[in-house]
Amino acid sequence: MIAVILSLMLAGQGIPLSGPQTGTVTGILKDSLGRPVPGVRVTALTKPDSVSDLASVSAMSGIAQTDAEGKFRLEGIPPGGYFIAAGRLDVQTFYPGTPDVVDAKEVNVIAGATVSGVDFAMSDVSYGRAGVAGTLAVPIQVSINGGGPIPVSGNGALTFLRLEGINGATSTISALLTRNVVNIPGPQVSAYRVTIENLPENYSVTSMTYGTTNLVTDPFRLRPSEFPAAPRGNQIEPLVIIKSPDGSIRYFTTANLPVAGFPILQLPQDVTAVRTLLAGTGPGLRQPVIVVDEDGAASLVTPASPAPPPSAASLPRSVISITLGKVAAKSRNGVRVSGKVNASGARSVHLSDIPGTVYADGTFEVFGVPPGLHTVVTRNNPGGSSAMAASIIVGERDLDGIVLTETPLIPRLTSGLSAEAHDPGPVPLARISGTITEEQSHQPLPIKELQLKVEGSPGLTIPVDNKGHFETPPLLPGFYRFEAPLFGHTTIREEVEIRDKNVTIELHSSVM
Repeated sequence: MIAVILSLMLAGQGIPLSGPQTGTVTGILKDSLGRPVPGVRVTALTKPDSVSDLASVSAMSGIAQTDAEGKFRLEGIPPGGYFIAAGRLDVQTFYPGTPDVVDAKEVNVIAGATVSGVDFAMSDVSYGRAGVAGTLAVPIQVSINGGGPIPVSGNGALTFLRLEGINGATSTISALLTRNVVNIPGPQVSAYRVTIENLPENYSVTSMTYGTTNLVTDPFRLRPSEFPAAPRGNQIEPLVIIKSPDGSIRYFTTANLPVAGFPILQLPQDVTAVRTLLAGTGPGLRQPVIVVDEDGAASLVTPASPAPPPSAASLPRSVISITLGKVAAKSRNGVRVSGKVNASGARSVHLSDIPGTVYADGTFEVFGVPPGLHTVVTRNNPGGSSAMAASIIVGERDLDGIVLTETPLIPRLTSGLSAEAHDPGPVPLARISGTITEEQSHQPLPIKELQLKVEGSPGLTIPVDNKGHFETPPLLPGFYRFEAPLFGHTTIREEVEIRDKNVTIELHSSVM
């Protein structure tokens, strides 16, 4: 029924629904935990001619709704450049997964063609409808007994706080453990059973509280009066300041968005100084602020010349405070491999088929790794970003200092490298270079690009110059396939194996 209504709406606006003069865009929408998001509006917005017009992007050329698997299909799109957006009209998420239209990636639609693989993760703030009352942002504060970084993922999956509704509350709410807030929809009499999912096996929950409530044994409860009323147009979202047990201070809004005009580094790293600053007449400081002390007590601080304050109900009674403790890892055969993920964003990690742990400081570790050649690769990568990876040789001792870098293609492993023939450590990345010529004349072919592919990947475009020369970026060891269709010539299809040294090849095509 929804699909029929949308089709009628588009037809009524004069938007063609199909045909050779229009194109199609398909993709998958996921949430911040990498799970498919069903029943969410996705649209194609016409890209403006000028950068100055970015803020007013609103012309819809197609609209669809994600299915149970998060898949969407935008049909009847006239040729041209578009931004693909999902979620609330006032706080959209743009492909490849950004709330800022300036960072959106253009999708070019061609008549009669389908642009596939437009997959991205929707920001948590893009859920729901604009101006709806009742979402309470409850701060999350995590600490580690004895110090150390917070785990981002464990057992190969993202670690997150799960609130499972009981007594008629919204069924399930999730937030990454490293997020600053969890958004609770309301207003309602809410009761939730709180757990931490995918916690690494060498960690345990020492305590989890909300004020005086022990969330390990008792449910998390909210009353309708604690939820904020619908926002008025002249209200400003409060800035939240949390002081952690380690003395650091974090800043975020209750919607977890950057705050325009409030550079984090210009605010003092001291709660008392923040209170003093905001009580004064500092330039531009008209935003109400929630200050959460290290003991979990929350209070509202209003500057001397404030904008109209938010509803008092938007101030949570306390903080969900979580303390984790370290326990001994299970004894197993093999060694420990550790290093750093050289990128931002929450990710999980696997070494061959062995799941590992990623931490908030960007480090990772995997236990029980046998000797041999392995690929370390991140999964659950943020929308629009490539995996981070490295190929390594593992010996009989623990291996540290492995750095994972952006890798668009993860190939099938080569059998030409072994622990016996190489020292343990990272395998040097190498390139494939060469020329494309006509088989009989050996003259360069008029081709602008090649496709480099591995199984299960959409491929990587490799440019070719006017002399037929090409060169790939640094690649992991493994098997790759070159492909290029040529009008009037045979299609190029050739598999190439690369190990730890550069490879030079010559690709041929003959006249048909």
